[in-house]
Amino acid sequence: MATLGKSGVSVGYYDTEEAAARAYDRAAIGLLGRDSAGISTNFALADYDAEAVPQLIGKTREEVKATLKSERAKARPCPNPIPNSMRPNQGGALALRRR
Repeated sequence: MATLGKSGVSVGYYDTEEAAARAYDRAAIGLLGRDSAGISTNFALADYDAEAVPQLIGKTREEVKATLKSERAKARPCPNPIPNSMRPNQGGALALRRR
């Protein structure tokens, strides 16, 4: 999981360090703007010239979180991290199943 700055806003969980670093970069660009003197990215800003970067300047923390969540969903659907044998049964309790 990568977090952004002092706010601790999560940019999500990613399969690779590179994917997490790029998600962080896009969020930093969106929050600070490409021309910000204080921006620090993992990769060159030119790498993101052709990409749609979400505009996050002026948004509340909750709006930023919602935007980043929708960006993650568009990028690649996340597989269900809970195996079928650990999913809640209809009563809401976890039920372990033998294989």
